[in-house]
Amino acid sequence: MRIRHAAWADQFYPGTPEELRATISSYLQVEKHAFAARIIGIISPHAGYAYSGRTAAVAYRQIADAAYETVVLLAPSHGAFIEGVSAYHGDYYGTPLGDVPVDVAAVQRLAAAAGNVHVGQRGHESQTDRAEHSLEVQLPFLQIVLDDFSIVPLVFHDYSWDNCQRLGDAIASTFAAATTLLVASSDLYHGQS
Repeated sequence: MRIRHAAWADQFYPGTPEELRATISSYLQVEKHAFAARIIGIISPHAGYAYSGRTAAVAYRQIADAAYETVVLLAPSHGAFIEGVSAYHGDYYGTPLGDVPVDVAAVQRLAAAAGNVHVGQRGHESQTDRAEHSLEVQLPFLQIVLDDFSIVPLVFHDYSWDNCQRLGDAIASTFAAATTLLVASSDLYHGQS
């Protein structure tokens, strides 16, 4: 069993389950809006929670208690150049709140549907002294607002139209929108909350 352990607990977000749960729960005390259609995707910032946690909570509050089987996480790589897209090859992504299961079968289906999706650890686990944070910081929010889900963790550095279109087409052909949530991790907000 391969687990990508939390690398940024106590740095980007609280490192104990109690403090992490309390912090996120306090951020989630925002309005939940009524939407005419089911939410199929959100954009959430990936700075440290002191800077972006309240902004991220607005998006996560909107999907609280919804039922999604699979969450496809799209995250930029800050430390490793990745040709195409890297889909994590392990079984779990760890956080202080527990291990989040990777939908290994879905990762394989996505990789088969797109020649630019490569299954491996590049961009996920530490290649030097810096493991990637942009995907990891999304997971505790998901663990608080959703029950019984698995993830398809994707990290990439090539933002070209061709790479993004190929990825988008593969996601659209691989996942049913009714049971899948897309989370785009973004440098959306780095100001003080």
